[in-house]
Order: sequence, then structure tokens, then C-alpha cells
Amino acid sequence: MQTAFSLPETIALLSRTPSTLNTFLRGLPSRWVAANEGFDSWRRPNELSFVFGEAGEAFHNTFVFDPSSRAWQWRMDAEHQGRLQPFARVRLTKIVESDW
Repeated sequence: MQTAFSLPETIALLSRTPSTLNTFLRGLPSRWVAANEGFDSWRRPNELSFVFGEAGEAFHNTFVFDPSSRAWQWRMDAEHQGRLQPFARVRLTKIVESDW
């Protein structure tokens, strides 16, 4: 069964991600939660990665949460013959009314 995309449901899910990760990972040794073994390995717990394409030619979308600024960085990379080439970087922050 395929589920239709819903922006409000997606926002509800992503807004819970930081607190969920914080609950699960708080107090663990940094070697468990901050390690990154490089390309094509398990990502750090604060990274959500989506890869579109086939082996050797793909497009990577990675969302990285920075708890100190409570912001997400969206990294887009093109993969060509097993090498990532930066395509774009976007920082996503929540604007509250008091910031205006």
C-alpha cells in the first residue's frame, strides 16, 4: 500500500526527530554517537540520508541536525563512479515570531 505525501504529517514526524534522538542517545560515549566511518558506511545518529539512483550514479540527500543551534543542514551531493561531489548546502532553521 502506498501512502500519499502529507506535508503536515511530515512536519509532525521531523519535528519529533531531535527530541527522540536526544532521548535515545543522551549519555552514550561519543565514540558510539559521533563516529563516521566514511562514505557508504553507517551514518551518525544525527544524520538522515536518502539516496536516489543506481550504483555508481546517484544523488545523495543528507539531513544533519545540529543540536546546539537546533537547525538542520541539508547536504546534496552527486555521486559519480563512487565519489561524492558537493552539489548544494542549505541550512534549515525555524523562524519564530519573536525573530521578526
